[in-house]
Amino acid sequence: MPLKDLTVKGTVLREKQIEELVSDYVRYDPEAKEIVLLPATNSLKNKAKILVYLVALQGWTFVTKDPVPTDATPASIEHALHIPGGTLRPILKELKDSHMILVKGRSYSIHPVALTHIKDAILSGK
Repeated sequence: MPLKDLTVKGTVLREKQIEELVSDYVRYDPEAKEIVLLPATNSLKNKAKILVYLVALQGWTFVTKDPVPTDATPASIEHALHIPGGTLRPILKELKDSHMILVKGRSYSIHPVALTHIKDAILSGK
C-alpha cells in the first residue's frame, strides 16, 4: 500500500479531534462570539479546563467564517474560566514547558500536534 493512501485531510481530522475533546464541556455562541461552558466543565481540574478552553478556541475556524481569535491572553482565560491569575499562570507555564501549548507574544494556543497528549491530560483531569 502506498503511503499516500494513509493520508487524511488535516482539517477533517483536527475538527473531529476538537469536537471529541470539547463536546461534553462547551458550546459555541457565534452571534456573541463566545464559548459557553457547560456544567460538566466544573468537574474538571484547572489544567484540564484551560486545555478544553484553548482547544475550543481552535474550533472557531470550523464554526464561523467570521474572524474570531483562536488564541487567548492570560487575562482573557482568567475571565472566561474564573481561574485567578496566581493559579492560572503557573499552569500555563507548565503546559508550555510540556509542549502542549504555544505562546506568541502574550497569547496562548494549543500546539496542534499535541492533541492526543492534550486528550490524555483532559481525561486525567476529570
